[in-house]
Amino acid sequence: MQKMYVGQKRFSIEGLESMVPVINKLAMLAAEDNVKDLVISMAHRGRLNVLTHVLEKPYEAMFAQFQHSKWENKDPSLILITGSTGDVKYHLGAAKKKKLGIKR
Repeated sequence: MQKMYVGQKRFSIEGLESMVPVINKLAMLAAEDNVKDLVISMAHRGRLNVLTHVLEKPYEAMFAQFQHSKWENKDPSLILITGSTGDVKYHLGAAKKKKLGIKR
């Protein structure tokens, strides 16, 4: 990332490595309780990792948004959110409809 976007501000997930599996587990528990919508709002640190690993936002989509270029979304369950604050890359978002494999 640093070689491709020299001097751009970015936030790593360093120190928050367990966050992605915890969010996935919370989503599974919510699904078991028949929660229909789960909204994740978070600070900058680790947000891109959550978008790619929890919401399954493709890296290609992320980079296309970084470069303000077009990306053809072939996944009808994924909605890319650009919002009105396109000033920084980590304000990007997504929505995803997921069927979670629930073990009963």
